[in-house]
Amino acid sequence: MQGNIGQLSVNNSPYFPVEKPQGAALLKFEWPLYEGGLLQNKLSLAHSKRDEAEAALKERTDQALREVALAYDQVDTGLQQYDAAIALQTASEAAFHSASDSYAHGVGTLTEATSAQTGLATARAAVARAHAQSLINGTALAFATGELTSSIDFAISTPR
Repeated sequence: MQGNIGQLSVNNSPYFPVEKPQGAALLKFEWPLYEGGLLQNKLSLAHSKRDEAEAALKERTDQALREVALAYDQVDTGLQQYDAAIALQTASEAAFHSASDSYAHGVGTLTEATSAQTGLATARAAVARAHAQSLINGTALAFATGELTSSIDFAISTPR
Protein backbone atom coordinates (compact mmCIF):
# COMPACT_ATOMS: atom_id res chain seq x y z
CA MET A 1 0.00 0.00 0.00
CA GLN A 2 1.22 3.43 -0.82
CA GLY A 3 0.06 6.90 0.01
CA ASN A 4 0.05 9.86 -2.46
CA ILE A 5 2.16 12.84 -1.28
CA GLY A 6 2.20 14.99 -4.44
CA GLN A 7 3.16 15.15 -8.09
CA LEU A 8 6.48 15.55 -9.88
CA SER A 9 7.35 16.87 -13.35
CA VAL A 10 10.81 16.73 -14.93
CA ASN A 11 11.77 18.75 -18.07
CA ASN A 12 8.19 19.67 -18.85
CA SER A 13 7.02 16.06 -18.84
CA PRO A 14 3.61 15.11 -17.62
CA TYR A 15 3.19 15.03 -13.88
CA PHE A 16 3.80 11.76 -12.11
CA PRO A 17 2.39 11.08 -8.70
CA VAL A 18 4.91 10.74 -5.89
CA GLU A 19 3.91 8.07 -3.44
CA LYS A 20 5.26 7.26 0.00
CA PRO A 21 5.49 3.60 0.96
CA GLN A 22 3.12 2.67 3.78
CA GLY A 23 4.73 -0.60 4.92
CA ALA A 24 7.62 -1.76 6.98
CA ALA A 25 9.90 -4.74 7.16
CA LEU A 26 11.15 -5.75 10.54
CA LEU A 27 14.16 -8.00 11.04
CA LYS A 28 15.12 -9.57 14.31
CA PHE A 29 18.62 -10.84 14.91
CA GLU A 30 19.38 -12.78 18.02
CA TRP A 31 22.59 -14.42 19.15
CA PRO A 32 23.80 -15.22 22.58
CA LEU A 33 26.72 -13.28 23.87
CA TYR A 34 27.68 -15.94 26.38
CA GLU A 35 26.77 -19.60 26.02
CA GLY A 36 28.54 -21.00 29.05
CA GLY A 37 30.09 -23.92 27.14
CA LEU A 38 26.81 -24.95 25.48
CA LEU A 39 28.44 -25.62 22.10
CA GLN A 40 31.24 -27.60 23.72
CA ASN A 41 28.70 -29.69 25.63
CA LYS A 42 26.73 -30.35 22.42
CA LEU A 43 29.93 -31.38 20.67
CA SER A 44 30.88 -33.71 23.54
CA LEU A 45 27.41 -35.24 23.47
CA ALA A 46 27.66 -35.81 19.71
CA HIS A 47 31.07 -37.48 20.14
CA SER A 48 29.65 -39.65 22.90
CA LYS A 49 26.72 -40.77 20.73
CA ARG A 50 29.10 -41.54 17.85
CA ASP A 51 31.33 -43.60 20.13
CA GLU A 52 28.29 -45.47 21.45
CA ALA A 53 27.13 -46.26 17.91
CA GLU A 54 30.64 -47.46 16.98
CA ALA A 55 30.74 -49.73 20.04
CA ALA A 56 27.31 -51.17 19.20
CA LEU A 57 28.39 -51.79 15.60
CA LYS A 58 31.59 -53.50 16.75
CA GLU A 59 29.63 -55.67 19.18
CA ARG A 60 27.19 -56.77 16.48
CA THR A 61 30.00 -57.39 14.01
CA ASP A 62 31.84 -59.53 16.56
CA GLN A 63 28.63 -61.44 17.32
CA ALA A 64 28.08 -62.12 13.61
CA LEU A 65 31.68 -63.31 13.22
CA ARG A 66 31.28 -65.63 16.21
CA GLU A 67 28.08 -67.07 14.71
CA VAL A 68 29.78 -67.68 11.36
CA ALA A 69 32.82 -69.29 13.01
CA LEU A 70 30.60 -71.53 15.13
CA ALA A 71 28.52 -72.56 12.12
CA TYR A 72 31.68 -73.29 10.11
CA ASP A 73 33.07 -75.42 12.93
CA GLN A 74 29.78 -77.32 13.12
CA VAL A 75 29.85 -77.98 9.36
CA ASP A 76 33.43 -79.20 9.58
CA THR A 77 32.62 -81.44 12.56
CA GLY A 78 29.49 -82.75 10.83
CA LEU A 79 31.45 -83.67 7.72
CA GLN A 80 34.03 -85.48 9.85
CA GLN A 81 31.22 -87.37 11.59
CA TYR A 82 29.79 -88.31 8.21
CA ASP A 83 33.18 -89.60 7.04
CA ALA A 84 33.50 -91.62 10.25
CA ALA A 85 29.99 -93.03 9.80
CA ILE A 86 30.81 -94.07 6.23
CA ALA A 87 33.95 -95.83 7.50
CA LEU A 88 31.88 -97.55 10.21
CA GLN A 89 29.32 -98.64 7.62
CA THR A 90 32.05 -100.03 5.37
CA ALA A 91 33.55 -101.98 8.27
CA SER A 92 30.11 -103.18 9.37
CA GLU A 93 29.33 -104.40 5.86
CA ALA A 94 32.58 -106.36 5.81
CA ALA A 95 31.83 -107.83 9.24
CA PHE A 96 28.28 -108.71 8.19
CA HIS A 97 29.42 -110.46 5.01
CA SER A 98 32.08 -112.36 6.93
CA ALA A 99 29.64 -113.42 9.66
CA SER A 100 27.02 -114.40 7.07
CA ASP A 101 29.53 -116.46 5.09
CA SER A 102 30.82 -118.09 8.28
CA TYR A 103 27.29 -119.02 9.33
CA ALA A 104 26.46 -120.27 5.84
CA HIS A 105 29.51 -122.58 5.91
CA GLY A 106 28.71 -123.82 9.41
CA VAL A 107 31.72 -122.15 11.04
CA GLY A 108 29.93 -119.17 12.68
CA THR A 109 26.92 -118.96 14.90
CA LEU A 110 23.52 -117.42 14.31
CA THR A 111 24.19 -115.03 17.18
CA GLU A 112 27.31 -113.68 15.48
CA ALA A 113 25.50 -113.26 12.16
CA THR A 114 22.57 -111.50 13.83
CA SER A 115 24.90 -109.26 15.82
CA ALA A 116 26.75 -108.32 12.62
CA GLN A 117 23.43 -107.55 10.93
CA THR A 118 22.39 -105.34 13.86
CA GLY A 119 25.77 -103.56 13.71
CA LEU A 120 25.28 -102.93 10.00
CA ALA A 121 21.81 -101.47 10.58
CA THR A 122 23.19 -99.25 13.34
CA ALA A 123 26.01 -98.07 11.05
CA ARG A 124 23.53 -97.26 8.26
CA ALA A 125 21.44 -95.26 10.74
CA ALA A 126 24.58 -93.40 11.86
CA VAL A 127 25.30 -92.48 8.22
CA ALA A 128 21.76 -91.17 7.80
CA ARG A 129 21.98 -89.13 11.03
CA ALA A 130 25.39 -87.70 10.10
CA HIS A 131 24.13 -86.80 6.62
CA ALA A 132 21.04 -85.06 8.00
CA GLN A 133 23.13 -83.21 10.60
CA SER A 134 25.57 -82.08 7.90
CA LEU A 135 22.69 -80.65 5.89
CA ILE A 136 21.37 -78.84 8.96
CA ASN A 137 24.83 -77.47 9.76
CA GLY A 138 25.29 -76.34 6.15
CA THR A 139 21.98 -74.51 6.31
CA ALA A 140 23.00 -72.83 9.56
CA LEU A 141 26.24 -71.68 7.94
CA ALA A 142 24.39 -70.32 4.92
CA PHE A 143 22.05 -68.42 7.24
CA ALA A 144 24.91 -67.06 9.37
CA THR A 145 26.75 -65.77 6.29
CA GLY A 146 23.61 -64.16 4.87
CA GLU A 147 23.35 -66.47 1.88
CA LEU A 148 20.06 -67.81 3.19
CA THR A 149 17.65 -65.21 4.49
CA SER A 150 14.15 -66.65 4.28
CA SER A 151 12.11 -69.77 3.71
CA ILE A 152 11.56 -68.61 0.13
CA ASP A 153 15.14 -69.74 -0.55
CA PHE A 154 13.93 -73.31 0.13
CA ALA A 155 10.91 -73.08 -2.15
CA ILE A 156 10.92 -75.48 -5.02
CA SER A 157 9.86 -73.81 -8.21
CA THR A 158 6.91 -75.50 -9.79
CA PRO A 159 6.53 -75.60 -13.56
CA ARG A 160 3.64 -73.56 -14.91
